[in-house]
Amino acid sequence: MRRWLSHARINVHRLYKLLIQAALSDWQEDCLYLSLDTSLFWDEYCLVRLAVVHRGRALPVVWRVMEHRSASVSFIDYREMLYQAVGRLPQGVKVVLLADRGFIPD
Repeated sequence: MRRWLSHARINVHRLYKLLIQAALSDWQEDCLYLSLDTSLFWDEYCLVRLAVVHRGRALPVVWRVMEHRSASVSFIDYREMLYQAVGRLPQGVKVVLLADRGFIPD
């Protein structure tokens, strides 16, 4: 797996973009809930994840791992993720963004 993921011609984010777009292309509900969440690993790395919440599950849409010693991140650190997510979500659906106080406005 590591060899596959480190292959220079394989772009995980580009492949996943097509997969998540296909999964959400036939969205039947009027509203889509997105969860913006962080996880801290070894007090050194922060995973910021934007996920669709559906039927008690969270399906990742976009994510970013960065060297960061706190689970609180500023808008500048996750702004690009929001722009990326727009292109992956279905059109004409109301989107509700769920986030906690760990996301600091600039």
